[in-house]
Amino acid sequence: MSRRVYLFAVLLLCLSTTLTFAGDKPKWGKISEAEWATPLPEDYSDANVIILFDIGEMEIEPDGISFYRHVRMKVFNDAGAEEVGDIAIWYRDGDKIKSLKAHTITPDGKKHKVEGGNIQKQEYDTYRTKTFSFPHVEPGSILEYKYRNFNKRFFGS
Repeated sequence: MSRRVYLFAVLLLCLSTTLTFAGDKPKWGKISEAEWATPLPEDYSDANVIILFDIGEMEIEPDGISFYRHVRMKVFNDAGAEEVGDIAIWYRDGDKIKSLKAHTITPDGKKHKVEGGNIQKQEYDTYRTKTFSFPHVEPGSILEYKYRNFNKRFFGS
């Protein structure tokens, strides 16, 4: 197989994988009936919280790298509400955390946003964190957050 044909085949495979995945991405705040009905897994019947999904996607462009993350969890009891009440997003000095959104969706379907003023910033040498607490967490709630980390570290430095 010639090098051009091989590269075209790899490109076509990557493009079809990307298009297939793009159609399946969960939508922000759109909780399916299956997610609401998700029980504790039998092997982890003593768990307090389960992660419904934790999706990361990276885009590399000439001006920088963007890492997108979207996480959704389901709380099963009061201990779970305590466990995941606080989230810390770690990043390096020079990175930019953009489009940070978070909310609690209570079993009655009400959405309780994490307001920007409730997001705290801290510095640790060359690392930073953005931390927040989910509001109104109760058993049966679904917690969701997403953000974009933009940086220019092309070589892992």
